[in-house]
Amino acid sequence: MICYLFPPLGGMAVPAVQRVVKFVRGMAGSHWDPVILTLRVDLYEPYLEREEKYLREIPASAEVVRTGRVMLLKTIISAIQRLRGRGPSPHTSTAETPSPRTPQAPAPPPPAADSKSALQRFKDALTGAVQTPDPFMGWLPVAFLEGRRTIRQRRIACIYATGSPWTSLLVGALLKKSTGLPLVLDFRDPWTTNPYRMHFHPARRWIEGRLETFVVNSADAVIANTRGLRDEFRARYPRLPSERFDVIYNCVENERPLPRIALRAGGAEPVRLAHAGFLYGPRDPLLLLRAMAKRRQREMPGGARDLILDLIGPIDVSYPIADKLAELGLTDLVHVHGPVPHAMCQDMLVASSALLLLQPGTMTQLPSKLFEYVSHGKPILTLAMPGSETYTFAAEQLGSLVADCDDEEAIVRTLDELIAQVRAGQGPDIDRWEAAMAQFRPHTITSRLLHTFDTVTALTSRRSGAIGGAHA
Repeated sequence: MICYLFPPLGGMAVPAVQRVVKFVRGMAGSHWDPVILTLRVDLYEPYLEREEKYLREIPASAEVVRTGRVMLLKTIISAIQRLRGRGPSPHTSTAETPSPRTPQAPAPPPPAADSKSALQRFKDALTGAVQTPDPFMGWLPVAFLEGRRTIRQRRIACIYATGSPWTSLLVGALLKKSTGLPLVLDFRDPWTTNPYRMHFHPARRWIEGRLETFVVNSADAVIANTRGLRDEFRARYPRLPSERFDVIYNCVENERPLPRIALRAGGAEPVRLAHAGFLYGPRDPLLLLRAMAKRRQREMPGGARDLILDLIGPIDVSYPIADKLAELGLTDLVHVHGPVPHAMCQDMLVASSALLLLQPGTMTQLPSKLFEYVSHGKPILTLAMPGSETYTFAAEQLGSLVADCDDEEAIVRTLDELIAQVRAGQGPDIDRWEAAMAQFRPHTITSRLLHTFDTVTALTSRRSGAIGGAHA
């Protein structure tokens, strides 16, 4: 199992870590014993938080192989500077991946092109090259060599690789070409059609398109985490058998029944709406903030402070969030908490009245956060594009409140409805949620993955006459 993001990572890496951990835990007691190929803990980027609790969830039967990485950009820049006969410039960073900006300290604008040195211009071009398809390409050569060694030393029967980072999928495809073992790719998000990657240079997008084609053509099975993404793959690769593409959704937190929370009716306290997760790119809360400002300006009893919004997690948008809140008159209604440990985030969700799912700009994605939200048994407000995977799932499967993420008036009306429901003590239909979530329990989801492993190894064995192994 090739996964760059693995415990003890937490924070922004939680969705990726949780999916893999649940798969690994679900293999315990089966005829599949996982061998996980990942990065050494001390080499992870400093902005990726550590949460040791995820390590405790890894069963003893799972073997974890951790590797080093090549710091491509740092190595190349240092070599050039040595050839020039001087040390690193105080203005030239050799970090592979800078920490995401915080709303309190936005990055300064880049210097004008004519003010840059030749070395700096070369470094900028080199940065884009070595970070294609992602900033973790320095892991590829080390992971490939360690993967080859692990396959030789153990009875590996199948290769599983999950992305993003897309480097993991490239490692899997190269190992497939090198060893002939069956390959299962797990796309937790779209790659080349991801709306959060559309700002890249056309040349980079062209290269990444070729890389995606290479890994997909190399795979024996391609798993998407939504039906929409699976159907998109089938349409984009019509020459491949449609049965090569399947869907395995994320899953709820555990096998236990969903909690039945009794909401308090009435009261003058504001409804507390919480959003957990990274806000960046198209996932911008600006229209929601404007809707909240519009509600506040209306003349309605108690309308001044009937809703508090908690934003939990990093924010990297095109404007200073604190300045925007002051401009809209929302400083006392919107609380920006920044990144917090996962356990603290869960406590804040428990203390909230309702949960917010913000998913604009994409039609095929269904964030794992939705399944985490469901496990709290609280009302969920979803802002997404009508007809998208997220909008449809929330409306049809859960029967929860939804609004067009691009329609300010619709958001205002839905906020009004949410507040009225919470104050009336109306919680979600837990029986309906239980029925909807039955197919997304960890055991059920992992069984689908193991069935995929069985299928591709059986086909490979029949083609080669080999006897399959017992490790993935």
